[in-house]
Amino acid sequence: MARKPARSSVAKSETTQIQMRDHIIEATLRCIQRGGIAKTGMGDIANEAGVVRTTVYNHFPQKQDVMQAAFLKVVGGFFENMMKQVNKFETVEDRLVEAAVYICENLPKDPCLGQILDPSMGTLVNEAAIASTESQLIRDELMIQVVSHDPHYLPHIPELSEMVGRMVLSLLLVQPGKKRTRKELRDFIAKWMLPLLVK
Repeated sequence: MARKPARSSVAKSETTQIQMRDHIIEATLRCIQRGGIAKTGMGDIANEAGVVRTTVYNHFPQKQDVMQAAFLKVVGGFFENMMKQVNKFETVEDRLVEAAVYICENLPKDPCLGQILDPSMGTLVNEAAIASTESQLIRDELMIQVVSHDPHYLPHIPELSEMVGRMVLSLLLVQPGKKRTRKELRDFIAKWMLPLLVK
C-alpha cells in the first residue's frame, strides 16, 4: 500500500506553490512596468523570475492568465487607496462621485493599470477588468463599501458595480476635447452619471 505524504510536507508543498505563483506575479509586474503588457512575453517573465519557462506555464498556462493575475493584484491595492478617499464622504451620491473621480484621475497614472487604457489591450481589459469572476467579486466588494450607508442599494450590487465600471471605463477611454479640472470632472459625473445610478 502506498504511503500518504505527511501533512506537513503537503502543507509545505502548497505553501511553496503559492510562493512561486506570487513570485511569478511580482516578476510579471516588473516586466510590465519596464516594457509594457504587449512587449512582455512568457520568456521575459521566466527570466525576470529566475525560473525556466515551464515553471511559469505550470502556474499560468497562457500569457493572458498571468497578466490577469498581475492585474488583479494591482487592482486590490488601487481600490484600497481609493476607499481611503471615498470614506471621507458621507452620502452614497458623494461616495459614488468620488470613487469615479478617483479612478479617472489615478488609474492612468498607475504604471501597470494605466496600460489597460491602450486600445490594443481591449481583450485583456474585457477579460480581466470586466468579465472575470475575480474582477466581478472585487468590484462588488468595493461597491458594497461605497454604498454601505444606504442598504437600499445592496440587492443591486452586481448591476451597480458593472454599470459604474462601464461608465468609468468609458470616461477613461473616450477623452473630451479639453482636459477637465477635478471640479469639472466631479460636476460632470454628478450631473450626467449619478442620475443614472441613484434613485
